[in-house]
Amino acid sequence: MTVVSAKLSPGLQYWVNQVFVNSTLNKYQIPIPPTMDATYVPNNSVVELMFNESYPYASYRYLYREVTDRYGWPRPVKERLMIYSTSAQYYKCDGDPVDCTINLFSLQADDLTMLDALLLYRTDSTAVTLVDSTSTVIIGTRVEVNYEGLSTGLSKLIYLYLALKINRVITRYDNTTLLSTSTNILAMCFEAFLIDEIFKFVSNQGT
Repeated sequence: MTVVSAKLSPGLQYWVNQVFVNSTLNKYQIPIPPTMDATYVPNNSVVELMFNESYPYASYRYLYREVTDRYGWPRPVKERLMIYSTSAQYYKCDGDPVDCTINLFSLQADDLTMLDALLLYRTDSTAVTLVDSTSTVIIGTRVEVNYEGLSTGLSKLIYLYLALKINRVITRYDNTTLLSTSTNILAMCFEAFLIDEIFKFVSNQGT
């Protein structure tokens, strides 16, 4: 067996598990990852912003720190990671202003802009407008996006999610050509989440 990664982010583990467990479309087509005790899941992380549709916070954090003192790892983390004892890494997103400096998911400028737009939507879904434009910028609660100019698959996926939720439009998405890649676990999980949301939207059109 080839280990793709021995890095653990409890928030990603927890929220992706919740997405797949509650999926309408998946039904075990994608293996459901094991969950983590919510005790070890940070609040207002970028992962929660993306996958928690009842996100209650006015901000989000995307920088992490590696906890290198293995004696201080919580027991569930030790049990999970020590299978790969030589390469295991445990990351926390707890807002420490000095130590949280790691962009664990390699988020780019367009990703952060669209995450800011997603935060606006999560904060007040009725106030945000989403329009196509020649540039990507947020002006108050107006989100202007040049979709073709977005430089990452994740930023495009967030746009497509907002287009679905705000404008009830899905025409830009073609699931025969995935926007995520096998090297971007966050985008892969969000694309699965988006597909499920599109499926529910289309299914409800016939009711």
